[in-house]
Amino acid sequence: MFAYLGFWFILVNGWDKTGYRRFFSRNREAFDSWKWTNFFGWLTSDVVRILLAYGAVFIPLMMYWMTKWFREGYELDPDVELPEDESEMMMEQVRLVGYLLTTIFGLALGSAIVSHLLIRWFGWTIGGALAAAVFYFAGMSERGLGPWLLKRILKVDDLKGLPVWELADIEVLEEELEPATS
Repeated sequence: MFAYLGFWFILVNGWDKTGYRRFFSRNREAFDSWKWTNFFGWLTSDVVRILLAYGAVFIPLMMYWMTKWFREGYELDPDVELPEDESEMMMEQVRLVGYLLTTIFGLALGSAIVSHLLIRWFGWTIGGALAAAVFYFAGMSERGLGPWLLKRILKVDDLKGLPVWELADIEVLEEELEPATS
């Protein structure tokens, strides 16, 4: 989550609050004389064609790998009930991809845009503090979108406790091996 947030924030804000302008400018002249209409020129640029080509290949590939890893993890967890019907399994995969894309493009990109706007309006100090608060309460707090998505992605009811159930056995073993202290 934080890696995607950092990626999107750098793209949206940049180092000088003009990241989106730089991204949506077709060339240096368009960047120097920035207007929102630059976006339409950018739509026909080589950058868009490259992004679409890469996205068409790498986003499905990334989603395939990520869902494969999660599916393998689900199969190891005795508490996760997996659908046996092929069409239900496919719908489960579609839901998982939806949750992952919502995390990447909704929560992370949305947080980067909100952070950029707050920093732009209120400056780095106050805007940064407000952005951190908004990100925490809306995205990462117990009732935020982040934990809600994570529970669905991981197929758990609660995020408290050990993240990997195999570690419970290791902790019991370590406790048994510790010498008694008097």
